[in-house]
Amino acid sequence: MKADKTSRTAQYMAFFRALETKRSNHNKLFSDPYAIQFLDSSLRLAVKASNLPVFKSYLKKRIQSRIPGAYSSGLARTKYIDELLYSTIKDGNKQVIILGAGFDTRASRLDFLQTIPVIEIDHPNTSNHKIATYNNRIGDLPQNVTYCQIDFNKESLDELAERNKFDFTKPTTILWEGVTNYLLADAIDKTFSFISKFPFSAWLVRLCFQQKAR
Repeated sequence: MKADKTSRTAQYMAFFRALETKRSNHNKLFSDPYAIQFLDSSLRLAVKASNLPVFKSYLKKRIQSRIPGAYSSGLARTKYIDELLYSTIKDGNKQVIILGAGFDTRASRLDFLQTIPVIEIDHPNTSNHKIATYNNRIGDLPQNVTYCQIDFNKESLDELAERNKFDFTKPTTILWEGVTNYLLADAIDKTFSFISKFPFSAWLVRLCFQQKAR
């Protein structure tokens, strides 16, 4: 990621969720009414026109040609993680940590998370843009979310946890979605070490997204 840029991949994932939300209710896998707010003007326009038959066909071909498989896999993993996350909370996990959160909106759109503390950790550029988008386009920030900022390749999760007084005693669901292929090997090893400090009852979702956004 360039020093002055937000994650393009995060925006594309929000784009895919916004397209799914635009589909008819009996066909969609999930609904994310917030996703469209994180898009630039051209992608927002594409979402609004996505139900037009001719444009819909063009859009699918365009996405497939640029990042093959990304659209369908992105939707499938969103649905899968939503369901797995629900099962971990139902089974008693008391907090959620999202590593490389991007423009994830689960804390806002999933009712079962409303009373669960959520810690989102991401690069400052993306995190700041997300906070600004909530304030300027959506409304108040979710009250149950703590936003933490870090460059995984350069900074320490352990030091971040110490500064923010993370609770390592709580059974915790950790989401690490589509991040590892953007990290150096040392950063990945240190992230696993950080994760290992949570109780053995913690759950870990680790899904790698191999198609990089161009």
